[in-house]
Amino acid sequence: MFENSVIIEPCYIGKNVNILNSVIGPNVSIGNDTVIENSVISESIVFKNAVIKNTNITNSMIGNFAVINESSKIINIGDYSQI
Repeated sequence: MFENSVIIEPCYIGKNVNILNSVIGPNVSIGNDTVIENSVISESIVFKNAVIKNTNITNSMIGNFAVINESSKIINIGDYSQI
């Protein structure tokens, strides 16, 4: 579900991804079952089941099941991490 969001190609968006009030792209890959709200993501890879809210990231890698709330930078975090 994409609601009130902009997708800038090229992007890969997996299955069951919810994007709300966000800008995604360019060059972003988002894994299945991820939730993104109120965020801007560019030049990044987000693995499956991540939750990203209130975040502005670029050139980043976000692991499986990671949770990020209120971050604004280049960030690389592993699976099951929380920020």
